Amino acid sequence: MRTGKRTDSGFTLIEIVIVVAIIAVLTGVIIASINPVQATAAKKAAANTRDALLTGKQYALTRGNTGTYMVISRGDDLSADFYVNGSKLDTETVSTRKVNVKFNNGSTDLLGDSLYIAFDKGSGAPKLFYTGSSYDSSKTLTDSKTRTITITGGGVTYDLTISGLTGRVDMVRK
Repeated sequence: MRTGKRTDSGFTLIEIVIVVAIIAVLTGVIIASINPVQATAAKKAAANTRDALLTGKQYALTRGNTGTYMVISRGDDLSADFYVNGSKLDTETVSTRKVNVKFNNGSTDLLGDSLYIAFDKGSGAPKLFYTGSSYDSSKTLTDSKTRTITITGGGVTYDLTISGLTGRVDMVRK
């Protein structure tokens, strides 16, 4: 005859299934809450990069000479440095959150962590757009291709296109 006391101290299959289901639900909620934060960071980084490009274009149009350019650097932070007459004038932190950034020179992806851009004083079109370790004014563009900066985060991608003819900067969500 049984007395009602259980002698085994293990878990039943139903208890294990319930615990696994709870963990799965919590993981789903956490992941769902992280993606919008990263997507917002990508949007903010793209908007700030667009503003930095327009600032660089403005510097070139108003103070333009061979020593007026900007550098967009990706690393822990995404930042833009502005140079006038070869001297650093200003630095803008574009994003403090980690986003993926890719540079495209109209037909090929550019490798490197620093993008150098100078705009033509007369038209505002990019006359320099290359990655490297230092400023080199001899790398003048001879084509009018559209240049692209792609920023991705949280499953969202933004393309910043810079017109090769006018320097117009457009931001499009892909």
